[in-house]
Amino acid sequence: MIKLIACDLDRTLIPNGYELDDNGLEIFSRVAKTRNFTLAYVSGRNWELFEEARKEFPLPLPDYFFGDVGTILYKKDGDGMVEDKTWFSYIDKNTPNWNWNAIAKMTTHQEARLQEEWRQNAYKLSYYVDDISMGEQVTDEMRKILAETNINADVIYSIDPLKKVGLIDILPKIATKVTAVEFLRERLTINKDEVIYCGDSGNDILPLTFGYKSVLVANASNEMKDNVRILNNKNGNEQNLYIAEGNEALNGNYAGGVLEGLVHFGALKPNQIEI
Repeated sequence: MIKLIACDLDRTLIPNGYELDDNGLEIFSRVAKTRNFTLAYVSGRNWELFEEARKEFPLPLPDYFFGDVGTILYKKDGDGMVEDKTWFSYIDKNTPNWNWNAIAKMTTHQEARLQEEWRQNAYKLSYYVDDISMGEQVTDEMRKILAETNINADVIYSIDPLKKVGLIDILPKIATKVTAVEFLRERLTINKDEVIYCGDSGNDILPLTFGYKSVLVANASNEMKDNVRILNNKNGNEQNLYIAEGNEALNGNYAGGVLEGLVHFGALKPNQIEI
């Protein structure tokens, strides 16, 4: 039985990419109102951008919201949400050598520029890479620099397909999307095989290949699909991966792909997603 569904937002649930949307989010929102599972969003958006998204799109209120690529946590409280400080305490306890300013100095790179101040937080250091062809190389160089220190950090690379810019996030190893889901899973005493993670891009690659039941929406890039497939095969988790393709009811993009995957793994019945 599926007890936790963790889902990325932009271009996964939210239909804000170039690919055709078939109003799957309206169906997802309807289904979520009577859900029998815990719903968590795990997003690159900060709290303010999440609130903007809820005004623009029919996103159901989740039980938990991990934002800033997993470095902040809010939990449902009545008809709203409140910040959950236990996540910050957990990060502090497990990342004693984290120093934002020191890491920023170490990772300065001519091909990378710091993102705006409001996109940073105490546990997230983010860069733009304007030349996408240099993104993987810059990311690897930053990883090598940090590997030579005693700072436990992950360097995650993804691409914003709308702005056509590379995105690099440097996070404590304990505060990524996958560790956020693990924190929540352990808090709720849920088994790994009772979790579904849904995503579309590079900063979803860790949870999509961690061993959860995973859904990759159809609008993900072919490169992303190949990488997730290869890593899951390597880890022996190929049976846990579902890549949406679309069907008679939904085209597989965005929330339509999420719904398709939830039906595949038995979290929903086919008649629940009928238009």
